[in-house]
Amino acid sequence: MSNPDPLAKARLAWMKRDAAATVDAAQVHCTSPDPQVQARALCLCGQALHHLGHTPPALRLLRQSLAINAHQVDTWRALANVLAESGHRKEAIQAWRQVAVRTANEPTPWLKLAELHRDRDDHASAATAVQQAMLRAPRRADLVLLYASDLDADERTDEAHAAVIQALTRFPNHIELHLQAAEGYSARANRAMCLQHLNTAIQAKPRDPKARARRALFYVQTREFDAAAADLAVTLETEPNHKAARLQEIRLAILQKKFDHALQLVNTFLLNEADFDTLSVGQALLYRADLNRKHGRYDEEWADLVRGQALLGEAQKTHRPQGERYLTMVGQQTERLKPGSTFRAALATMPTVPPTGAALIESPPVFMFGFPRSGTTLAERVLGAHPNLTATDELNLLGAVCASIMADCDGVPAEELTEAQVRHLRQVFAKKAVRAGFDPTATRLIDKNPLNLVFMDIIRRVFPDSPVVMLLRDPRDCIWSAFRQSFEPNPALVLTHDLVGTATLYRTVLDCWQHGRTIEGLNITEIHYEHIVTRFEATARMMVQATGEAWDSAVLDYRTTLGKAFVRTPSFAAVGQKVTSRRVARWLPHTKRMDAIVPILGTHLDAYGVHTVAPELQPEPAEGSKP
Repeated sequence: MSNPDPLAKARLAWMKRDAAATVDAAQVHCTSPDPQVQARALCLCGQALHHLGHTPPALRLLRQSLAINAHQVDTWRALANVLAESGHRKEAIQAWRQVAVRTANEPTPWLKLAELHRDRDDHASAATAVQQAMLRAPRRADLVLLYASDLDADERTDEAHAAVIQALTRFPNHIELHLQAAEGYSARANRAMCLQHLNTAIQAKPRDPKARARRALFYVQTREFDAAAADLAVTLETEPNHKAARLQEIRLAILQKKFDHALQLVNTFLLNEADFDTLSVGQALLYRADLNRKHGRYDEEWADLVRGQALLGEAQKTHRPQGERYLTMVGQQTERLKPGSTFRAALATMPTVPPTGAALIESPPVFMFGFPRSGTTLAERVLGAHPNLTATDELNLLGAVCASIMADCDGVPAEELTEAQVRHLRQVFAKKAVRAGFDPTATRLIDKNPLNLVFMDIIRRVFPDSPVVMLLRDPRDCIWSAFRQSFEPNPALVLTHDLVGTATLYRTVLDCWQHGRTIEGLNITEIHYEHIVTRFEATARMMVQATGEAWDSAVLDYRTTLGKAFVRTPSFAAVGQKVTSRRVARWLPHTKRMDAIVPILGTHLDAYGVHTVAPELQPEPAEGSKP
């Protein structure tokens, strides 16, 4: 008969998380002549002391235990937990590694390591750790989602998407994987595959609220409002307080011009705002601001905008430092593009054609830029109606080139790229397009990503044969419209939660453009939004001419061509409507508030203001505009 465990009472007390009783029962054994008993007793006392708030002595006892028996997995696990909970993340990582090597088939230590790496914003290491967990638990589909999330956070989006698609061969009916696949295809502007995965998820579980709400969003973005309403009805029957569905219900009512119903919905939502997260309340306030504008209640509009953006800013505050870094980066790019810079000096000998054998020589892409809300989505869709051009809906193909310069070309300045590197980078552009479902050799792709205008040096070196179309609009219209949006947080748009931040972003990137627009060896055309809405055909002809394509009247009928095309930007609804000038000067009722940002805009207001570009649209001061 085996001897009774002298620590049985202490272990039972600890199982009940009775820390005081654990210490009472275990401490007498902390000096046991049996080293195994002593090590276990020290471990139990260490865990209990930490539970009681005495972390330093707890760590000391746990280390004493390991000094006696360095192979005790439970002690390494306890030490790792105490270190992590007390903020010693680096040491906790080392402790969990010790657990991992001693428990070869367990996924948990690797998942703990992933959490710690995530806390340090080291998503590359987190992804590696989750990958190890996946090897030990191959039947856990949730680990694939975790792995993809870390890859996305590490900006390895193609790897993340590939991991999800591959996992679906093993988990063909997993709803979350299908939803993640749909997100991946959405980001790649692949409407058909996005909808296919959403449909598959709903077929697997017809009343799943998350899947229904996500498909409703898809239908809203493709302007299929009846289908969206049907999915939202099912979602809200199943889960009446589903926040995403309730917000989409408000949005859909606005799009269908059911403004009184939308106002009733949003007021009901905000009446119970304590039930929702800060981000959702902020979004609801922006919807109500829009409704207040439609009803001419400008004070109420302003109040909702300010509070809504403040809440969105609070929810996204961890991204704010990225905004400051973005402004610094753009400032550095501005210096690079100025006359007298190293880049400018290199232009004298920089090739004006792509290297022999480079990709896309027969079908060079068209780059389209502009400050957000300057009309880039409309312009892209107009040009995309041309049979030889294809809109890619902010796929950000140039972004893949920039990433490859850092990853594959040692981050060298554009002027130092070799011919071989230029060939590689053009291939990177083409391959990303193909992975997203486009054929860059069948038609020329329009790579529209508004703020990529700061990378004109890269375009000049890698794509000297590509035309650049720059959309410009009255700065006040751009800033006011951007301030009204709930953008997905990114390093630039996190700055748009107040008027001053939005104006500062505008000034910074337009200062950069003033130098980028004068780079020799590029085909650059500036298009004014105000001209699109007042002289549509003439401006459409100018845009087509800028691409080098022959005129085709299909661009005038772009709304028919648009059909149910997938548009993910905030302009998805407006782009399908008839072009009019009614969106000019919507800031006018808030003239005095907008006056506060005029000094920030510098010379850009006179250069691009409606009074200069299209005086016939110059608005009269609004009655009752508020200070």
